[in-house]
Formats: sequence, C-alpha cells, structure tokens
Amino acid sequence: MNGSSMLLRRGLFGLAVPALLILAILLSFGVQGSRSVQANQPNPGLEFTLHVAGCSTFADYKGTCTVTQGSTFVASVSLDAIPYPYEGLAVTVAYTGVASKDDPTMVWPDCYVPVPSTGPGFVNNGCATGIHQLPQSTYTGTVMTASFNCSADGTLSLTHGPADTQLMENVDDPGKVSTEAGPDVLNIDCVPPTPEPVGGFGLDTDTRDDDTNAVTFAAAMGAAVLGSVLVASIGWRTLSVRRKNGASR
Repeated sequence: MNGSSMLLRRGLFGLAVPALLILAILLSFGVQGSRSVQANQPNPGLEFTLHVAGCSTFADYKGTCTVTQGSTFVASVSLDAIPYPYEGLAVTVAYTGVASKDDPTMVWPDCYVPVPSTGPGFVNNGCATGIHQLPQSTYTGTVMTASFNCSADGTLSLTHGPADTQLMENVDDPGKVSTEAGPDVLNIDCVPPTPEPVGGFGLDTDTRDDDTNAVTFAAAMGAAVLGSVLVASIGWRTLSVRRKNGASR
C-alpha cells in the first residue's frame, strides 16, 4: 500500500483534508465531465424530490409549474426517504428551455466540502460527510438548490444514476450506491405577468365612496330645502308685521 492510500484511509489533517475530500468526491460522483453511463440499481427505499413554484415530482407526480415570464425562480431537491445512514450524496438537475444561473448550492447540513459542477444542460453538486472523519448522516430534507430564469418554456429533470443523483452508504466503496428510477420531470410554463389594474370610470368595484357621496348630496339638498322654508317663513312673518303696523296707523 503506497503512502497516498494510507493517508486516504487514515485521514489527513490541516490543509490536506479538503484536497483529498474533493478528489474522493470527484472520483466517486463522476463530476469531472466523464458522466459515464453505469447500470442503474433503483432502491425502493430511496426518494429524492424536485420542487419548483409549488409543484413537485413527489410520488412520481409529473406536472406543469407556472412561473412568471422573465423572472428568476429557485428549484430545490429534497431527500425524503433513505434506505440507510449515508456518507455522501450527489444531485443532478437537467434543464431545457429555461436559462440556468449555474449556481447549484448544496444545503445538506452534514456536507463537509461541496463540489458543484455545471455543463451544457445540467447542474450538479456532490458532497460527503468526510472520509471516516464524521458519523454517517440520517438527515432528510432539502439538500440542494439551483436558480433558473424563465426565459422560455422548458423542463427541469431530476436525473438518477451513479453519475447523477445518488446516495452513498460509504464514499470509499462506489459499489455501495443507491439510486432511483427516472428521470423525474417537471414542465416549466413561463406565463406573462398579470397586468396591474388601471384606475378610471367603471373600473372601481368599491361603491363605498358612491354611497357616501349620495348621502352627502341628500343631506345637502335637505338642508337647502329647510333653509328655503325658514327664509320664506321669516319673510312672511316680516311682511305680515309690516302690513299690520301699516293698517294701525
């Protein structure tokens, strides 16, 4: 056994640890661009789910996600069921039509050194807890996010396999890998933004102002009529007094 193998198995300290982790993840997850095709071995106890704008691939659902045209949206991948405690995972999301921001972000809390990778039509990120330095993970929940622009209708696909989306029981043993059947596809429908309401006659559905104006107008008319009656009464009384005084002279 050479010195490099011994260091890899025993673990390194200081600055050498991240370098070895990156190398191990690159070799294990195949994100150096090789993306070699290997036999898929679906594990019924494993469940990854792709989420976009309130829709998802959970339970093999295939649906259409509505996103505002021209806007940036975030796709997330969750690990919902695991067949065993694990040391590493990787996620690949392929896309068509929409534009990628090339920012696959590993949010798995037990991740030690993430290794993001992007290429024409896909984003990928892989990570491990460490080379026998940390206990195996039992985490379930969101593990990766990636941003896209809804420039045109398209698709997002969670692709499965040993070079794509996978769960690793042991990062030192590529044979201990679980995957799902797939891919799981979501259609992305980019719809124009809803126009803002324009003010004007006939567009205001709130009638409270109209009701208030009607009451105010009625009150004003009543006051005017009452005022007229009072003026007429005063004038009549004045005229009667004057006539009475004139007759008495």
